Amino acid sequence: KADKRVVVAVVDVPSQAYGRREEALGIHQALAGAVDGYARARLAGHPVIALLVGKAMSGAFLAHGYQAQRIIALRDPGVMVHAMGKAAAARITLRSVEELEALAESVPPMAYDIDNYATLGLLWETLSVDSIEQPSADDLARVRDCLNKAVADIGSSSDLRGRLGAPNREASSRVRELLRAQW
Repeated sequence: KADKRVVVAVVDVPSQAYGRREEALGIHQALAGAVDGYARARLAGHPVIALLVGKAMSGAFLAHGYQAQRIIALRDPGVMVHAMGKAAAARITLRSVEELEALAESVPPMAYDIDNYATLGLLWETLSVDSIEQPSADDLARVRDCLNKAVADIGSSSDLRGRLGAPNREASSRVRELLRAQW
């Protein structure tokens, strides 16, 4: 990998804009362009890592995180992953925010915290730091070390294997297995 550059997407995306104006101006094309860039880099052999340092929400996270071969999240209450904010999810599901939070206790994909997200098998590592807002030299060294370990773990791979091994992804693994057998 000496001739390949490591791509690290530092992810703190509260959401993508989603109004008519943004659609007219091509936000969907911008997000697709980002996905394409990460995917092309990965397929060309450049290790791609997503480092979650804040919110990772909605299509913005899909564009700036899901093409990564390794996803690392800093362990902090401000770091969260979800398809949409709680208020929007409550409106869409016709529930109150409180009902949504209660549901999240028994349905891990509905939760916003990193520990529940980790049960889906997409995080390679959760990393504790002393200060996410004002990182110390030790915090920075810990992150650099983790990034280096992720690059070593990626090796010469250019795929996204290994994301379906978690207990909460058993059904997804089974569906893929059945599709391979039938096709």
